[in-house]
Amino acid sequence: MEKIFIFLIVITISVSNVDMLEHVETPYQGEYEKVSVGYFRIVHYCRCVRCTNSGNGITATGVEATEGVTVAADWNVLPPGTRIYLNGNIYTVQDRGGGVRGNMIDRYIGNFDHQRALRYGVFYAEVFKIIEFE
Repeated sequence: MEKIFIFLIVITISVSNVDMLEHVETPYQGEYEKVSVGYFRIVHYCRCVRCTNSGNGITATGVEATEGVTVAADWNVLPPGTRIYLNGNIYTVQDRGGGVRGNMIDRYIGNFDHQRALRYGVFYAEVFKIIEFE
């Protein structure tokens, strides 16, 4: 009975925070299949020094972080370059983040907008790996 109650609390938290997310059109237009990789803790970061330590906007893969594209993940779970489907959008793992471990995604939300990153908060959602068709 306790497990069911805890699960309902997580679902309630997830739904309320998911509604706050803005839908950003993904640049990827190809055909693909989604394969679930499990439920992940979703957090948010911006380009500020508090979030990145450098504030330069360059990810661990060497590309500039882009809203609607860039996410950080544990590269032992989701290697760099992995495309994921999260709440209606497709993102690319381009960063790793200092505190990102295990089933956790840190979603880049834009330049120097720390308050917005905080407003999006933390939630849990199912994440899917994108398998592209050739």
